Amino acid sequence: PIFFQQGMDFSNYFSYTPLIRNPKEPDSYFLGVKSISVNGAKLPIDPTLFKLNQGSLNNGGMTISTTKRYTLLEPSIYKALASTFKSGANARGIKSVAPVSPFDTCFNASTAFPTRLGYNVPDITFALQGSGSVSWTFFGVNSVVSLKDDTVICLAFQRRGQYEPKSIILGSFQQRDALLQFDLATSRLGFLPSLVGLRSTCSNFNFTS
Repeated sequence: PIFFQQGMDFSNYFSYTPLIRNPKEPDSYFLGVKSISVNGAKLPIDPTLFKLNQGSLNNGGMTISTTKRYTLLEPSIYKALASTFKSGANARGIKSVAPVSPFDTCFNASTAFPTRLGYNVPDITFALQGSGSVSWTFFGVNSVVSLKDDTVICLAFQRRGQYEPKSIILGSFQQRDALLQFDLATSRLGFLPSLVGLRSTCSNFNFTS
């Protein structure tokens, strides 16, 4: 059990997806992505980019990082995500503004409104491997970052570097207030995408129980 101050066992809310290992990178953990969607609309992405080529350094797939601040995406994945996200945000009356380095998909924060799960921007969902329907959804609290004294919000996903072999590197901003359980014995990741959705945060963890 994993108890927080509310006395709830948060392990009851886990979804599970396989942890995939690459012999060439024994210290890394990969997740199997099946598709990415914005507000339920699947993005037109080459499915081979999601495939991990085990044993190769040019390996594709999605890995979990604790050193990269924002999630990095292969350029064609980023282009599809940013374009669809921008269109969805504009359709909600959220107005685009000039890019703010290092981001290039930005909006006027005053034209969006805050919710319990962050700004009312389109949801981004990664469909993952696993039994049944397994997905990791990023709401505004993990998908946009506030800049310029909270007057601008920007999509908190970036293009990966030219020589980065992985298709997706899940950054720490997208993991903020998510609960992850690395079950190495059974090679699976238990995850709860957002504690905020359950009216909690990582700071509420009860270390005394």
